[in-house]
Amino acid sequence: MSKNNFCMSLCTTIFLLFSFTITALANSSWRWISESRPYDVLPFVIVFTLFAETYTIKHYCRIIKTDRVFIPVFIGNIISYFMPYAVDILLVRSEHIYTLSEFWQRGHFYTVGTVYLFMTLVAEIPVVYAFLKKKATDSKTLVRVILAVNVLTTVLVALTERIICRGRW
Repeated sequence: MSKNNFCMSLCTTIFLLFSFTITALANSSWRWISESRPYDVLPFVIVFTLFAETYTIKHYCRIIKTDRVFIPVFIGNIISYFMPYAVDILLVRSEHIYTLSEFWQRGHFYTVGTVYLFMTLVAEIPVVYAFLKKKATDSKTLVRVILAVNVLTTVLVALTERIICRGRW
């Protein structure tokens, strides 16, 4: 099995795993039972994600300058971190605009899962690709690397959250 086929198979498996493990419970409210919340680990997650994505894209796409990779990765990540908040304001709770603090306190909305992975890919792939397509040696490899590293970091963040932060309906 080639390296590309393995990566695509792994990404597909992870995506399907997250897709089929969603459970909905009616007439209940989410409660955190651990002292830590996803927003408590958010600073560490941001640093890890920025480092991992910058290093991986720089290494596999053979881009010489780290700052040329870091800036688009930073912009893409900022957009993806604020996307759940924006979607909540625009689609779900349009009658009241919450502050970021209120948004994070309300529930499990920042728990990373399939929807968050999709929003991350929608936000980051176009931004990072647009900035780096002329600096990378191969544009197809660039897209694959951006996709793979975002899936990997999102899965690792989701696992970290589920280990550190506990909640229930």
